[in-house]
Amino acid sequence: MPDSGASCDKGQARDGGRCKTVPPFPPHSRVRRSTIVGNLHWTRSLAWRGASVQALAIESACGEIELKTSMAELCFLLRCRHHDVDIELANTCWKAPHEPRLAYVIPGGRQITQRVHLLEDAQILKIGFEHEFLLRAAGLSHARSFELAPKLGYDDPLSWQLAASIYEECKNKAPGGRQFIETGATLLAMQLVRQCIAYSGEINARWRGGLAPTALRRACDFMMNNLSREVAIVDVARLVGLSAGHFATVFQQSVGCSPHAWLRQERILSAQTLLHDKSLSLHAVALQVGYANQSAFGVCFKKQTGVTPAAWRRRHVFDSIPVDVDRQACESRRERRLPTPHLSNAGL
Repeated sequence: MPDSGASCDKGQARDGGRCKTVPPFPPHSRVRRSTIVGNLHWTRSLAWRGASVQALAIESACGEIELKTSMAELCFLLRCRHHDVDIELANTCWKAPHEPRLAYVIPGGRQITQRVHLLEDAQILKIGFEHEFLLRAAGLSHARSFELAPKLGYDDPLSWQLAASIYEECKNKAPGGRQFIETGATLLAMQLVRQCIAYSGEINARWRGGLAPTALRRACDFMMNNLSREVAIVDVARLVGLSAGHFATVFQQSVGCSPHAWLRQERILSAQTLLHDKSLSLHAVALQVGYANQSAFGVCFKKQTGVTPAAWRRRHVFDSIPVDVDRQACESRRERRLPTPHLSNAGL
C-alpha cells in the first residue's frame, strides 16, 4: 500500500520554509504532459485491489496537465478559497464554476486535460475505481452493458459526507484504520453507480426492484436458522449472489426495514415464544436467540417491546393460560412471520 504522507518528500526544494513541488498525481492516472507547479502542504495516497485514494492539501498551484485515467475517477474539491480551472474531455471543454466546492466524474480510459489558471487553499480528494470494483460494490455483477457517464457538478449529499470523512482519515493518518477508508470508498462506488451509470433496460429493471421471492425466502431462512449465533450480513448477501451494500438496499425495498432490524425483530419474537417455557432461564433464552449475555438481551428486548423479559414473562406466561411451545407450533409461527415481498419489487 503506497503511502506518501510526508509533507516534503526527498528531492523537493524549500523556499522560505515551504515545500516547492509539482503536486503528485494519483496512482490511477498516467501523466503525458505537465507544467503544474505549486506549494503542497501534504499528500497521502492509498491503494488496494480495484481502487485507490489520494488526498491533497495545496496552498497554491497553476499550470496545465494532460493525463489518461486507467480507472474511473471521482474527484472532490472539498474546499477552495479561489479556483479557476478548465477541464477538457472528449473534445468538450468544461469551465468549472467558481464555487467553494466541486466534484466531477471521469470514466476510465479517457484522456483529460486540466488547465489550472488559479488554485488556492484547496483540499482535494481523488478516488479511482476499476470497472469490476464498481460492479461488485453496486451489486451489478450480472451486468452485460455498463458505461459510466462523465459528469461535472456531481452533487450527491451522501457522497460528499463520505468524501469529507475519508479526507479527514487520510489527513490524520487513518486513525480509524485502513478498513474505514476502504469501506467508505466502497459506499462511494455504490453511490457513483446509482447516480451516473448508463446501462441496458434489462439491468435498469433489475435495479429498480427488490429481492425476488425465492431469494428473499432463502435469505430469511438462513437468518432464522442461525438465530443463536452472530449473523454477518455479508454472508447472507453472498448466499443470494449480491454485495452486502446492494443486498441491504433491496432487502429494505422488499421488507420495509434493514436486514439488521428484521433480524433483531425475529430474535425478540423467537424469545417471546421461548419465554413461555418456564423451565428456561432468561440467560438460556438469551443464548438461544443470539445474545452473548442476559444484559444485552434485556436491553434489546425492552427497546423492542417496552418491557423487560422478566416483566413480559410475568404478564404473558405466569398470569395467563399456558401455551404449547412444541417444535411444530414454533415452525408454524415462523412461517407466518416470513415477509411477503411487494409484487412491484420482485425483480431481482
